[in-house]
Amino acid sequence: MSVASTDALAVVRAIGGIGAEGGDLRARYLSPPDAKKNFVIACRVGDERFVLKVYRQSLRYTLQVLKNPLSRHFSRAFTIRSLAATRVRAELDGIAGFSLAGLRTFEVVARPRRTALLFRHEAGEPLRDVLLREDDTALSRRWVERVAGDLSRRQSLACERDDLRMIHPAPRLQHAWVLPGDELLYYDFEDRVNPALRVREAAAMELENFFFYLLRCPATADAGTIDVARGAVGADALERWTSHAERRRSALSGSARRRKDVLAAVLGG
Repeated sequence: MSVASTDALAVVRAIGGIGAEGGDLRARYLSPPDAKKNFVIACRVGDERFVLKVYRQSLRYTLQVLKNPLSRHFSRAFTIRSLAATRVRAELDGIAGFSLAGLRTFEVVARPRRTALLFRHEAGEPLRDVLLREDDTALSRRWVERVAGDLSRRQSLACERDDLRMIHPAPRLQHAWVLPGDELLYYDFEDRVNPALRVREAAAMELENFFFYLLRCPATADAGTIDVARGAVGADALERWTSHAERRRSALSGSARRRKDVLAAVLGG
């Protein structure tokens, strides 16, 4: 069955038949259904495989949305938590931005309802899982160099075009997906980059978070791997980061101690 003839609503209806085999359509949960968070369903329609992501609303998100005015105008927080339908729009914006930067993302096949997206499935696994399983320092450094290089080129283009969509709100290694043949794609853009930020400022904060996540992952936390990442992101990206770091003084904009620790680990100062 081709994508053109796929009935996206039929995939949504498959939620009621999770775990059952029959006909052309089979589906299973990748994450459990929960009224408090998103859930993800893998589906097979004929010979094609899809992933349905249903965005849920919770009290946690609602409370975070109420803090947005403070985040936008005083704390200059990097990400903005949003209601379910807004997170769908943020996901689509991120996919568009990364595609403009020449990077692969999961293909959106349909938006079967306001708070759900249907993606074409790509065989593979998160990069973080690969690195933790292989436990190979040389492999980790090669992959980190590649991801950091993608980030550097993407940020340069974002600054040139003044396009916040090219900034990833959560630049973790588990949001890089390794395909057969060692191709990479990027995913999970549902948290919005704060629209009150200038692009250079958002890029600086993304880079800080990128290094923070590298330092938290056992496979990438060693000094040699951090050196590789620092070299790959380049002098321009590092200058953006350090020049904006001192401007983030509000306690609501993130931990000043964390920022100091990350700067010291990466730059040695």
